[in-house]
Amino acid sequence: MAAGPITLIIKDSQGFTRQAQFWSSDGTVGGYLMPLQHLDPDQLAAVTSALAPLGTSAKQDAIIAGLSSIDGHVDGLEGLSASILAKLSADPATQTTLAAVLAKLSSDPATQTTLAAVLAAVQGATPAGENHLGEVGGNTAIVGDSIMRPANSTPYALGQLVANSTIAGSVTPINIAAARKNAGTGRVLRARLSKTTTSLTNASFRVHLFKTAPTTTSGDGAAFSGVAGVAAIHLGYVDITMDVAFSDGAKGVGAPAVGSCISFDAPSGTTNISALIEARAAYTPGSAETFTLALEVDRD
Repeated sequence: MAAGPITLIIKDSQGFTRQAQFWSSDGTVGGYLMPLQHLDPDQLAAVTSALAPLGTSAKQDAIIAGLSSIDGHVDGLEGLSASILAKLSADPATQTTLAAVLAKLSSDPATQTTLAAVLAAVQGATPAGENHLGEVGGNTAIVGDSIMRPANSTPYALGQLVANSTIAGSVTPINIAAARKNAGTGRVLRARLSKTTTSLTNASFRVHLFKTAPTTTSGDGAAFSGVAGVAAIHLGYVDITMDVAFSDGAKGVGAPAVGSCISFDAPSGTTNISALIEARAAYTPGSAETFTLALEVDRD
């Protein structure tokens, strides 16, 4: 084996460039590795797969010994060494190629540069996707949106829709980015409802949740039961009585009416679920009053 250094440039899982250097002299091989951190299973698999054509021969036994004696204090290095050793010795039929590869690396800088580029690509940043690194569960979020009711102060009766328009075809439900990803799932734990007037009198409401945005046949102030064709997409509801008044409005908090939560699954292509508000008492609203809904969501 020709004497001389062999240097490999690789990237760790955080995108930092690291250097691995080996040398050969008088038939013995030693070496050292600069710190290589946070090797994950996918990266180890990529490295060992790249080494699949390599093996050992009588002259390369020293390389095996050198890899075996790498300092175990470098994060992830012991596992890497063991995996490389297993791959080198797994297939005797390919072992004869190792001497030629090492000779080429020692004598041809262009080959070293090419190998460095390949290893850098293999060890590059993990692409975006649903193969999470480090996340062991879901997350909690506060999500919601607002509507402004019409510019009138017509009192509601129990069971009437509180919406942004008195015209059924112009009613827009409250769309809420509840899921972590498109078509994601989760649970609504509680709902918070606030409004921009301070009156607490008869300020009782029911927040209905839907898998997809409902198309209503009722406008603001019409019977909520007239909201047709939504039974199949109804997820559940939360009753909220506003019991705290502030200088800028009033607020209440409620929990699901049935069970400890409302499970949801967002439609394909979106993270949204939707909501409509129903008056549960004879509430007198403010003109152009704004209602803001916030859901406490546990997302998968």
